[in-house]
Amino acid sequence: MGQLVISKEAKEKVIPLSKSRSGCNMHSFSCESTGRIANYVVCQHTVLAFKDKRLGANSFVDCQGCIGSSKCLAVRMMIAERKAGRALFYEEYVPKTVEVDVQPVVVSKSWRSIGRQTNKVSSANKVNKANNTNKASKPNTLHKDDKPNIDASNMFADMVSATD
Repeated sequence: MGQLVISKEAKEKVIPLSKSRSGCNMHSFSCESTGRIANYVVCQHTVLAFKDKRLGANSFVDCQGCIGSSKCLAVRMMIAERKAGRALFYEEYVPKTVEVDVQPVVVSKSWRSIGRQTNKVSSANKVNKANNTNKASKPNTLHKDDKPNIDASNMFADMVSATD
C-alpha cells in the first residue's frame, strides 16, 4: 500500500483537525486502489458516508470495495490525523486572482433601440398577415380589433417537432 506523505503546509505549522475536512483543504493524492488522483476531502466524506451507510449502491463502487476491505489510503490518512490530533494532509485553498482594469461600458442609442424595430418578423406579424389580408393596416402590426388565432396548448410540441 501507498506511503502516507504529510503535506508541506502541515509540516510547517499546526493545523486544527477540523480544517482537514473543510472545503478549504485542497490536498490530493494518487489513489492506488482506484488509479485516480483523489481529493482528500472528497475521500473523507465518502468514507464517512460509507460508515453511516449513506452511499448508494452505484456510488463510488470502487471506493466501497477498498473501504470495506481496509485497503483505502484515505482511511489510513484519517486514522493518522486522529492519532496526531491535528491535520496532517492539508493544503490551503488559495484562489488565483488576477487584477484587471475595468473600463466603463458605454451603450449607444442604436443599441438601446434594437428591440423596438418594427421590421422584425415575429409570430404576431404572421398572425396579422393571415387575419388581415383585407384590412387596410400597416404591415407588421396588429390591428386593435384583431384576436390572434394561436393554439398555445401545442406550442411546445410544435417547436419540438419542428426541430426533429
